[in-house]
Amino acid sequence: LKTILFLDESLKLELIMKNSIKILIFFFAVNFSFANTGIIDTLISNKFGLNTQYGQSPTFFPKNIFTKPPVEASKNAPASAEEDICSLGLNGEIVVGFKNMIITDGPGVDFVVFENAFLNPVNKKLFVEPGIVSVSQDGVNFYDFPIDTTELTGCAGINYTNGNADIFDPSVSGGDQFDLKTIGLSYIKYIKIKDFTDYLLSHPKHKYYDAIISGFDLDCVVGINISDETADVIDDETNFKIIDSENSIILQTENESSLMEIYSLNGELIYKSYNNFINKSELNSGAFLLIVHQDSKVFRKLILNYK
Repeated sequence: LKTILFLDESLKLELIMKNSIKILIFFFAVNFSFANTGIIDTLISNKFGLNTQYGQSPTFFPKNIFTKPPVEASKNAPASAEEDICSLGLNGEIVVGFKNMIITDGPGVDFVVFENAFLNPVNKKLFVEPGIVSVSQDGVNFYDFPIDTTELTGCAGINYTNGNADIFDPSVSGGDQFDLKTIGLSYIKYIKIKDFTDYLLSHPKHKYYDAIISGFDLDCVVGINISDETADVIDDETNFKIIDSENSIILQTENESSLMEIYSLNGELIYKSYNNFINKSELNSGAFLLIVHQDSKVFRKLILNYK
């Protein structure tokens, strides 16, 4: 999959698929403003790793990553209850985001990841379980924040949390802070965290090695610069509109019938419709790619199906 990105008043994403002559063009309008902050509220996907199941049961997860860090969280008393953290396990990963919101590249820090790093009272070393952070605009193509494997700079899970401070103020909140300017993106919708503690376990001479580390423990992710996303208007050259409601996906168009296809993110065709209507109850929960065939063009949109 080759991706070419053009940035202007509307963002046009032009994708050229392997082994195909079809060109997919996706237009959407984004309202950029930097006044809003918030905590992630959407789980896109997760794949837990080995060594732990802490905080992973439906009793706690995913609610435990959608709330503020506990006020007592600090470098000497990290968040530790299953109500507050979810361990990804060794090599586990998770993708999260916001409903109908995006994180934008504003002044300074754009989002903060909170883990439960702390100062070990016995050996006076910082106890860390790092994670690699990558971000995406479309849920398919992810871009890693660069890291330094010696100091672990660029990873999440390195800095302790100041739970009694304002978590929306990066100057006092603690946590691991990320600026989209670092990787040259103007906005993102998806954040992926992949456990990196296995690297430390395989390097016993590393300054942060500890035999008891068991995986990245996610507390929450806070967006510092977030704004509303509108994705209903598609291509000025055609007379159609996609309405993504709670229960259905409707194609408003002059054509009596248009081919609509739903694909999983791994490219599997899972649904097809010719009547300009898709019933979401016939889909499993998850993130999907919607392909609309209209006249001689093909249009693509990412649909999040919540249940």
